[in-house]
Amino acid sequence: MTAGYKVEGGGLLDAVLTADGESVQVTTKAGTSVVVNGGAAQTADVKVTLDGEAITFPAAFIEDGVFLKTADYNSMVAKGEVTNHTVGHVLGHGEGSTIPTTGYAILSNITATQPAANTAMKVVSTSANDTGAGTGAQQVTIKYFPSTWGAGKEETITLNGTTPVALTNTDVFRVNSLIINRLGGSGSGADGTITLVDNATGLIKYAQIDPGTALFERAVHYVAQNRICVVTDALLSCTTVGGVVFRIFITQEDASGNLVPRAEYTVSEASSSDSIIMSLPLKVGNPNNKRIAVGIAVQAQTSNQHATGTLRFYEEDD
Repeated sequence: MTAGYKVEGGGLLDAVLTADGESVQVTTKAGTSVVVNGGAAQTADVKVTLDGEAITFPAAFIEDGVFLKTADYNSMVAKGEVTNHTVGHVLGHGEGSTIPTTGYAILSNITATQPAANTAMKVVSTSANDTGAGTGAQQVTIKYFPSTWGAGKEETITLNGTTPVALTNTDVFRVNSLIINRLGGSGSGADGTITLVDNATGLIKYAQIDPGTALFERAVHYVAQNRICVVTDALLSCTTVGGVVFRIFITQEDASGNLVPRAEYTVSEASSSDSIIMSLPLKVGNPNNKRIAVGIAVQAQTSNQHATGTLRFYEEDD
């Protein structure tokens, strides 16, 4: 490589000067390529090419036109070093009746109801300690989509123990996540069972945080309009003898709320405390404002199975 170019990083495998004499191609352990044009010192964020797509890196990565830093792309996104990118994951947990032996069901701690239209909801706990000044969960944040979809919305609610608290927004259609964002005392999760229910009767469950946990454990992620979700890997495990078959899916809802499969990947069967780690990646776009979801579905080979699955992903603008 020509003197004057400095490329370094723990994930670096190779760095070569390209044929034009003004670019450096960097190969990392993830197998990605970065091309950085040489030139004058940069004073603003620099756009480069990563696997054929334009990506903006902070100016701190560039000195005198030279790319100074390489890293695993997922790590860079997680640290906020790539603009217009976010990182996330969904965790699903199921056991007993939530994992059917016939057909497939979304991996979830409850069988959650899906509203037919925008719905007013409220949050309530079975414990008086889950309150604004209590020793359990104090606040939760819901991220959701209305029926018009778009970019999605969110709202933070201060809990009031066993007294329901209504959401200010009344247009909840699909729940993307429900998570505790403030705890009292020294606990690690909810003191009681926190449920998101309909505002009218309080009997229809849309999401649930179990005692001792911090989030709604349902392995589904809905993709916002004009965003691309790249699922990077999956961790799947079954801790009971008998076996569970995991299926990673991409679906689209039609106007009536019916699921239309776009792709399905039958992963494998896990049993007897087996774990499966998969490096995918799986790319899911939503350019036309459809109701797109990616997630994990499960089927038990025998009754009373216990399974957990996680999908990790990052999102970027389409």
